Amino acid sequence: MAPESLEHMTEATENQARKAMHMAQDFARDAGVTLDAWVADIREFVRAYPLQILAASIGVGYIIGKITRR
Repeated sequence: MAPESLEHMTEATENQARKAMHMAQDFARDAGVTLDAWVADIREFVRAYPLQILAASIGVGYIIGKITRR
């Protein structure tokens, strides 16, 4: 294999790795923004309906407890 060919392959691989890294960073940033929005929505909902959330949590815990005992 010619040295020029090897250099070209190395550069192409580095470029693809950089592109993949940037895509992963963009995805992680977008996922963080989405997660922050979900957390804010959930907090707002819990503050608006605390007793209903407590009752639902107890119910879900009871059901999970029954399922795992089997």
